[in-house]
Amino acid sequence: MVTAALVTQSAEALRGLNYDKQNWQQVFSAPGMITVKLPDGSSFPGPSWKYLSDNMVTKVDGVVPKAQGGTGLSSPFGAGSGSFCEGNDIRLNTIGGKSGGQITSPFGKVNSLPGSFDSLYAGNRNYGLYQEQMNVPGAGYLYPHSSFKLYWPGNYGGVFTWSAWANSNNPEYVLSWTYEAGTTPHMWRFNGTNGNATATGNWVNGGSTVKIKEKVEDIQNPRETMRIIRACTWRLKTKNADGRFGIGVLAEGLYEAYPEAKVTAGDIELRDGTVVKDALSVQAGDSGVLAAVHHATIISLMDENEAQQKEINQMKEDMAALKKIVEQLTAR
Repeated sequence: MVTAALVTQSAEALRGLNYDKQNWQQVFSAPGMITVKLPDGSSFPGPSWKYLSDNMVTKVDGVVPKAQGGTGLSSPFGAGSGSFCEGNDIRLNTIGGKSGGQITSPFGKVNSLPGSFDSLYAGNRNYGLYQEQMNVPGAGYLYPHSSFKLYWPGNYGGVFTWSAWANSNNPEYVLSWTYEAGTTPHMWRFNGTNGNATATGNWVNGGSTVKIKEKVEDIQNPRETMRIIRACTWRLKTKNADGRFGIGVLAEGLYEAYPEAKVTAGDIELRDGTVVKDALSVQAGDSGVLAAVHHATIISLMDENEAQQKEINQMKEDMAALKKIVEQLTAR
């Protein structure tokens, strides 16, 4: 007699056999993860044998696919994207071909002598910017300085240089222009001790010829203008030059007479932190207000002196004539 319990047990046994068949088929044929089903209806996931076998084949030559965290290459080193640089890679020898970022330590040719200057650039005069660190020994002479050199493409070999030079007493900051190594450079030197500037040539202002000017007028009443210009000595109270002695004129009087000629030196900070906005200054050289007023005043004094000299000469002539008359009267 077939009971209900026997039917149930038989059904479960058949279901288990079917699950086993399906499970084994997945184990051998499925390409990835499978789900193993149990007779009680529960299940659990796992990799198929085919998946494990396929992946083991890729490991025989040592290549790990990118999908599995590798590079997909038989060697991790190379020049292509996704590869690594070896410690002896020639691309690490120079900074050539790199872009962006910052260089945080010194670079250049160290302890180079003046005679080796050209060795840095021979055949390479198309550099855009080059920093050179040099050490030129000598008692009281130049010590380490660094130069930034700009190069123009082609055959033009000029070099524009900024240098920080120092000897035992005087640090100097120098701008120079040199056509070729070995030639005498044109220099603009700024003394680091007192701030004075010098040049191998002349300091030249803008064009002064009448050909580029209009509405040219002689200065009127220059002596009156001179009266309002204050000439004096002083001590600076600025932050960067506190206590420094100076002699010259104050700008206020100049621009009271000629406000259109006003020039400023920008904001200047005082020793107490106060900032003087657009501090007045004076033009340097032979084209400023002061030079013009002085010249006009001198011309005015010259004119007056010449007129007085004419009067003196006339008085001498009159005195000589009067003397003759007196002598004639005395002789009678």
